[in-house]
Amino acid sequence: MSCVIITDHARARYKERMGMSKSRMEKDAELAYKNGVRWDEVSGGLRRYIDSQHFESKILADIRVYCGRVYIFKNGTLITVFELPPKYRRKGTEERVRSRRVAAEELVEHITEEVDKEC
Repeated sequence: MSCVIITDHARARYKERMGMSKSRMEKDAELAYKNGVRWDEVSGGLRRYIDSQHFESKILADIRVYCGRVYIFKNGTLITVFELPPKYRRKGTEERVRSRRVAAEELVEHITEEVDKEC
């Protein structure tokens, strides 16, 4: 059972833009929500592209990039999805951001352990 709710609009856009089945859409939405790169974690041209799209409430929306697509969630509900242009689908973009995220988490864990040892 998926914890992501998918709006009718998102279903229609997904089918129109990706042409995939309902079960695949639900799987992709769940994976994008859990594993996608957050909007605030991207930089460079990809960040500028996402910023250039007309999202009236970027602050309120949870924008994720996953598998060459942009997923826009709000409170765990998928609002819409669209594909990134080919020049922004560089292989490894998501992996680099994810590895930085893991490195930062490991650093925080290491610092926490050091502080605990000192106390």
